[in-house]
Amino acid sequence: MNVKGILFLPVLVKTLIASLLLCFALISQSFADLESDLDFYLKRTDYIDLQLSPDGKTYFAYIRGADSSYLVFVDVASKKPISSIKAGEEDLIYDYAWISNTEVIYRFGRHVWWTDRPVGTGELMRYDLGNKRRNKMSWGGNYTSHVLSNQKLGDEQLLVARWLRSRSGKMRAEIGKVRSRGRWSPVETLPMPGSLPVASIGGELKVFNYTDEDFNDYVYYREDKGSDWKVLDIADKGSQCFVEFLNFDASKVYLNCETGAEEKRRIIEWHWANNTFTQLFGAEAGDVGSVIRDPKTGDAVAAIYLSSTVEYVYRDGQGFVLDYKRLVKAFKGQRVEISSHSKDGNVIVVHISGDTNPGEFYLYNRETKKADFLMAARSWMDRGKLQPMESLKFTARDGLKFNGYLTRATGGDSKKLIVYPHGGPHGVYDIWGFDETVQLLAAQGFNVLQVNFRGSGGQGKRFEREGYLKWGTAMVDDVIDATKAVQKMGVAKDGAICIFGGSYGAFSALSAAVREPELYQCAVGNAGVYDLEMLYQDDRESNYWRRDGIFREALGDDLEAMKNMSPVNHASSINAKVLLIHGKRDQRTPIEQAEDMKKALEKAGQTPEWLKFRDSGHGVRGDDERREFHKTLIEFLKKNI
Repeated sequence: MNVKGILFLPVLVKTLIASLLLCFALISQSFADLESDLDFYLKRTDYIDLQLSPDGKTYFAYIRGADSSYLVFVDVASKKPISSIKAGEEDLIYDYAWISNTEVIYRFGRHVWWTDRPVGTGELMRYDLGNKRRNKMSWGGNYTSHVLSNQKLGDEQLLVARWLRSRSGKMRAEIGKVRSRGRWSPVETLPMPGSLPVASIGGELKVFNYTDEDFNDYVYYREDKGSDWKVLDIADKGSQCFVEFLNFDASKVYLNCETGAEEKRRIIEWHWANNTFTQLFGAEAGDVGSVIRDPKTGDAVAAIYLSSTVEYVYRDGQGFVLDYKRLVKAFKGQRVEISSHSKDGNVIVVHISGDTNPGEFYLYNRETKKADFLMAARSWMDRGKLQPMESLKFTARDGLKFNGYLTRATGGDSKKLIVYPHGGPHGVYDIWGFDETVQLLAAQGFNVLQVNFRGSGGQGKRFEREGYLKWGTAMVDDVIDATKAVQKMGVAKDGAICIFGGSYGAFSALSAAVREPELYQCAVGNAGVYDLEMLYQDDRESNYWRRDGIFREALGDDLEAMKNMSPVNHASSINAKVLLIHGKRDQRTPIEQAEDMKKALEKAGQTPEWLKFRDSGHGVRGDDERREFHKTLIEFLKKNI
């Protein structure tokens, strides 16, 4: 008998019990940390936008609550709320503006299953802050409308465009004047179906945008109200131009055009009186992101580029350019934009944001040069808990240059990497800024890589076309090349990389797992497309992709090539563990896409994890669904790396 073994048995038992208790404690703590982080990062933002009244004495804050959306009116001097408007149970307030010192117009939007953006219900509403009453100004039902000028005309009317809803989407714009009680007085009908009129703040209409059946953009103009509409010759200015805006007195028209060999988006100033054109803001970084306008004149004075972090390009001159430079310097390293301003241009609401700043609003007085804090989006967040985004440059295997972003895990010593390709894919791109999913993953111990692969927007049309017909080949290879480059930086160790994306990002994730079976330990597809041939041949009217103008050019019509690129046909090559997430009511990428991917994996001998949302469409929106989505995602990632 081994007496020594018997004597040490109680010690061994105690050690095992202690180890188990420690293990349970760590699991419990991890669970608690996840629940806490879900609360912290997924709580809906409170203040989304602030709009200042023409006299600068009142502003309204647009707020999204858990159950509805609101406009809350605040007195500037006392900083006290004085009134509010709440949307209905199924509606959201959007497309809002002041039309006088006491009147606001707005529209209701409603979420539909085929898009993640609200669709207007058609009603144009008016709220009078003086008597606290609201009334319907227009139609709804078969019409959708847009206010062309927020400034009342001399007869107390607004200039409005309305379109009769049509299944074809090609509706003629009817232009009319609307009184506060909703009476419609027709002015004219634009000649081209589907045209989008652009007016000055004073209601002068002399240009409109038009896109033909081959998805070519045109600008129409007329010299005066009684003359015929003509097509603007843009041969020496660029291609695919559209009107961005007019300055306040309509003496200048600002065009957004694709210019140069790389067809990057630039702003062109069209001086109406002498018919001259000047290209502004000639940065080579990428497409212009947004334009800053002088609050007194409406002229373009600066531009923001978002190709890496944030880059500012200014026009020479005095006036507001100097004020704006002062604001950029004061909020160094952040994105500085003008949210709204008083009619005289002396008081301005400034919006500040960045990778670790979900958004803050300041009231800037041009006379005193002082900026006073108003409120912050996600006001409960300690900015010190958020992780910065590093801008990275990559070279693809064929020599193409592209960029991306790395957000390191909280603590900085993690060797686990989540690759997060964006959806779209064309015209869409990741930018430097706050992202709740990225920040949540970083807080949970993951480094996160976002990639602007070829075909993405923001780098010019030429770069976008580099991805055409390459959805499952070179576009995915760019993601793989970026993954390996970051791995060489020491950010991820072997066996600790997963890939996750939504919509096209899901296609990219599963395709990457096909093309590099040993690189990724797990892959997650959310609201994904996995069978391009199915997508192409879906002739249902609800098929979003058939209505999307870029579809024919970007995907082509070679069914064999589509079949070869589709991950549903290569499930046997996938070694990574897979999680599929989909909404039952998704009309953009119907749930049959995910169901067929699931069946293909099962036939190949792998049973993927599966999460179906009964009442969701293309992505999840409800608070409970968003929480379940992120919790399931993180638990799956932790289980596999």
